[in-house]
Amino acid sequence: MIFWPVSKIKFHQLQIVKNTAMEKEYSKNPEDFRLFSMDEYLDLMVRITERLNPEFVIERVAGEVNPGFQVGPSWGLCYDQVLRKFEDRLEEYDTWQGKKYW
Repeated sequence: MIFWPVSKIKFHQLQIVKNTAMEKEYSKNPEDFRLFSMDEYLDLMVRITERLNPEFVIERVAGEVNPGFQVGPSWGLCYDQVLRKFEDRLEEYDTWQGKKYW
């Protein structure tokens, strides 16, 4: 097994940006795209974080596109607000990075 020297990681949810090839594909076949609500995404991030090596540094838990360029989904929050909701979710579930790391 090969291990890459990873020490940091960034996460970004799927966002459809105007005037891109992905926007064209999304407009033709929206059923091919899995767009998460904020609650779904936060729960996914909690599950990932619990299993993530605790030595890794999480540099970002979500992306942020200027609302004028975003086709979908829009959560109506800036990154700092999403980060706070993620931290609140970890606390609510009494969990942390690496809790379920083997």
